Amino acid sequence: MRSHTATTPVSDPSTRPRPSRATRRAVHIADPQHIAPRRVVPRPLEIARVPPPPRSRWHRWFRGWPFRRSPHTQTRRRAQNPARAAWLVRVWVLVTSVLLGLMGFHPAFRVTEVQIAGLQRVPREQILRFGPVERLVGQPRFAVHPEPLAQALREAFPAFKQVHVSVPWYGPVRIEVQEREPVLVWESPQGDVWLDGEGVAFAIADEIPEVDNTLPRLTVLPAEGQPWPEPPNAEDIQRLVALYQHLPQGTKLVYHPLRGYGWYTQQGWPVFIGHQLTAFERQWVVYQRLYPLILARGWTPGWLDISNWQHPIVHLANEGTSPP
Repeated sequence: MRSHTATTPVSDPSTRPRPSRATRRAVHIADPQHIAPRRVVPRPLEIARVPPPPRSRWHRWFRGWPFRRSPHTQTRRRAQNPARAAWLVRVWVLVTSVLLGLMGFHPAFRVTEVQIAGLQRVPREQILRFGPVERLVGQPRFAVHPEPLAQALREAFPAFKQVHVSVPWYGPVRIEVQEREPVLVWESPQGDVWLDGEGVAFAIADEIPEVDNTLPRLTVLPAEGQPWPEPPNAEDIQRLVALYQHLPQGTKLVYHPLRGYGWYTQQGWPVFIGHQLTAFERQWVVYQRLYPLILARGWTPGWLDISNWQHPIVHLANEGTSPP
């Protein structure tokens, strides 16, 4: 008996149908593990250039001016035409030399006259004889320096509070001064000295043409073994001027190195109020009450000390104490 067994055909690789090339390529591209890296080449971004607006003729000419060119363009033009650059340099040097020569040697650019304005007490001839001012005549104008000249005048003449020097291109050199206003006459070993409201001493000895009698005069009373005092400061000067307004016209103010400031009465004896003038108003009230009392009792004081306005002291002349 013959048995029939069912057999399944086994595919032979040699006889199996092979996929096409397009199919293999599609499978290869679809697999992310088999995707080969692709090289990306950057390309420059192209932007459409908008044409500039039309320029005017003046703008085109001004842009073409040699001083408006870029350094690279100037260097290239100079290298292309060295003869033209050398010619321009020669012309520039020639013009500059001519201008400097005119400014240095032509009479129109030299100082011919000096004018001084604002003088009150200082003689004009004394300023014109001053060295820096005397040497101004004949100098080139560009060689005159106003600020150093003004500083030299302020140092040489303490009576000048402010000095301004102007040197124009044409005309005389003008010096404008502002003199200090004296408010007090200070007697020093060298002679009379004027003091202004700021405490600055000026016009010593023969520089004072005539002392004004309406100004208060401060006389120094020498003390044995004491040096000559310094002039009062600005605050003391203001208080002395205010004190002088209460005194009779022509009263002489005094200063003693030990007893301070004071004045002489009409009877000839001094009154001292100390070195500090902060309480002179109260001291003046005490003096107004004490002065009639001294005259009524017939006392002859050597001097009166009211530096302590609460305890005034009267030094009588018959006590054997000599006035300062």
